[in-house]
Amino acid sequence: MVSWLKYLILGLAFSGVMAITAYYYSQHYGSLNAVTEIETTLKTANVGDLRDNQNNISISKKDVVANLITEIVNTQKDHGKDLRIQYVFLDVNESITEIEKEITSVQFKVEILDEKGRVASTVERRLGLKGGM
Repeated sequence: MVSWLKYLILGLAFSGVMAITAYYYSQHYGSLNAVTEIETTLKTANVGDLRDNQNNISISKKDVVANLITEIVNTQKDHGKDLRIQYVFLDVNESITEIEKEITSVQFKVEILDEKGRVASTVERRLGLKGGM
């Protein structure tokens, strides 16, 4: 009589462990998918005009950032996760700069936040905009 109860408890414990594992796996897979999409977006960002016309081109910081953030948000809007986006402009010596004529690259850090506002995943990517990369 006690034997069936032992197997019932073991079966329930195993089912519980499997349910918890499936939940965390789905969370991890969602974060991994979001990270991959962000990396792809940053790699293929629409900076072709800047790369094609590298001589004496002036970079509008606002346009570059607005374009990249728009692309990131468009790819992530269906995931229902909050994002934290940080960026910095770099010159040819990889020093931080705010002078538009000296900007050769921009480095983005995108953090995907969970329901509690904690960082679940991070993507960091540097994009070369013109010569010196």
